[in-house]
Amino acid sequence: MTTGAGKLTEYCRESGFLRLPVSEESIYELHTLVRSPEAKPHKEPFDRLLICQAKTEDMLFITHDSLLAGYDEPCVVTL
Repeated sequence: MTTGAGKLTEYCRESGFLRLPVSEESIYELHTLVRSPEAKPHKEPFDRLLICQAKTEDMLFITHDSLLAGYDEPCVVTL
């Protein structure tokens, strides 16, 4: 019997999604993130890492979290 997590992994694989490991390049990119002084505080370190992954992998980071727009990164798209 496949668990919920196992089913999600299976569905992702069937849909063509690929795993994106955290690279050193993404970690080193963290120091480049700058928030607009007018932006509300954002305290989620994992979100910052995801933004850096999008930057280094030339991908879009699509999110519903409006706080991430405060980073003013072209790779962040808020819906």
